Amino acid sequence: MTREIKTPFDSFVMRCITQELSHKICGGAIQRITQPSDHDVIWEMRHNGENHRLLFSTDPRNPRVHLTKVKRSNPTAPPQFCMVCRKYLEGGRIHSIIQADIDRILRIMVHSSMGTFCFMAEMMGNRSNLILLNTEGVIIDAIRHVPYRLNRFRQLLPNMSYSPPPVQTDKKNPFEEFNDEPIIHEPGFSEDQNSLADYLLKNYRGFSPFLAAEIALCIQRDSIHQTWEDVIRKARENVWNPHLAKGENGVPIGAYPIPTAQLPSNSQVAFPSLNEALDAYFSDFLPRIQNEIRAMELTGQIRRAERSLGNRKRELDESISNASKAEWWKECADLLVINRQLIPEGASEARTPDLYHPEQEDRVIPLDPSLSIQDNVEKYYRKSRKAIDGMDILRHQADRVHSQLQTLREAMEQITQLTQTDQLQRLREELISQGVLREESREPSPVGKLNAPLDFAGKKIRTFHTSDGWEILYGENSEANDYLTTRVAQPTDIWLHVRSNASAHVVIRTNRHPEKTPLEVIRQAAVIAAKHSAAKHSGTVPVDYTLRKYVRKPRGAAQGMVSYQYEKTLHVETDV
Repeated sequence: MTREIKTPFDSFVMRCITQELSHKICGGAIQRITQPSDHDVIWEMRHNGENHRLLFSTDPRNPRVHLTKVKRSNPTAPPQFCMVCRKYLEGGRIHSIIQADIDRILRIMVHSSMGTFCFMAEMMGNRSNLILLNTEGVIIDAIRHVPYRLNRFRQLLPNMSYSPPPVQTDKKNPFEEFNDEPIIHEPGFSEDQNSLADYLLKNYRGFSPFLAAEIALCIQRDSIHQTWEDVIRKARENVWNPHLAKGENGVPIGAYPIPTAQLPSNSQVAFPSLNEALDAYFSDFLPRIQNEIRAMELTGQIRRAERSLGNRKRELDESISNASKAEWWKECADLLVINRQLIPEGASEARTPDLYHPEQEDRVIPLDPSLSIQDNVEKYYRKSRKAIDGMDILRHQADRVHSQLQTLREAMEQITQLTQTDQLQRLREELISQGVLREESREPSPVGKLNAPLDFAGKKIRTFHTSDGWEILYGENSEANDYLTTRVAQPTDIWLHVRSNASAHVVIRTNRHPEKTPLEVIRQAAVIAAKHSAAKHSGTVPVDYTLRKYVRKPRGAAQGMVSYQYEKTLHVETDV
């Protein structure tokens, strides 16, 4: 029986992809760059008379780089990272494509009219990233910014020097020639499959658990020398045999540069290139997984709605049960009126002959001792009237809730039969139109917008990125201004404030190089300060700027109150 596997995008795959891309697109011209989603970037290129589409995906579930034929729809406004890449890379030519060491990192050098740039594609699970560097190794921008609060050891922010992920120097490189016979003579070597797989992972870098298990399994079938020859030495010489693996139902379940011994040979199909195999796999897999995710989301919505309606049904049943006591409450009020003179004030109950009972047995009527007898009488009459008046409404609501619950149960059965995302969407919209489900916002927050909030200990600090990737922060109130200036800003950041008027504190991140900050960026930050000031309706506003280290908060001063020195002044227009 074929078991479904998850072939990883490991360094072995990256080595094969690098070789294929170098042969296929190196020297090609980048004609267009798009960013269909928060984690996908596509380069459209032309080389040797052919058009190519190169996908970079930092999706933590499926990080990858490969050529694709699938066309993707794009947002109406390109995200910040896409605009930066267009500015520096569009129209340029790919000079070289290199795998960094034997890691899951691709380094692409591009020559464009703006100069020479390095595009780093780090495909490392939930740490995957795309980073654009200049020739000095300074970050121009990244698709995912990694500030100090997320990673103390490796920040990835514009204008910072790029530092690659650490290399495991204590492990050997299996693709170096002097490691041709690396394991048979090593101490601690064992031919047990699990032990061998663990040994490979501990001693050789570039080995994923999948590749280690593959080599260990092959050694059980062939000799160590033969396995090393078939897998490692051929990979070093860039001799590949890409295969697409399929399940018992013919559905693609993975792609790898070599046929895997972990699946039957008749469930694997040879492909001319790994790029084509990966594209075939993900073209089938992603719609399926997207449909599963949408089905899970809709199922979750339905279950939440069912719980809510179930609680509502219990409340209505209880109200209807209470409403059925309307006649009994009216009888209690009548008996209290008849026997009012016999009931002492402050009593907690009244025992009276029950005139409504055939044998006129005593009826015990609970009373509120804090109320007078007359108030207790009125209380029972009110409860009776309310119950009678609301009975029809309660029954109508109960019928409606019952109908909605039945609709949700039928929808749950339909979900298991729907295989297309658009079918699930139509079902969801139908349930919303019927009032059974609530509309839930699923749109991500816009990228690079002026008012996109960040998490700064709950303070209302906003962020803005310029087209060149410079980060500008500003506070929305005095508390946020105080926190931004005293806790967030670094000594060498540029600090701005409207002269002689109340305004937001504005900070430009300089990453210890304020002298490299363009005047145009300072002007953009000054406009933000002016627009968030008491002088925002003035035609021209003077804005002071200085380094954060020259800004001081006097002892005992209120939040947002500071003094500063060594400032310069820009006059900006608020309608810019």
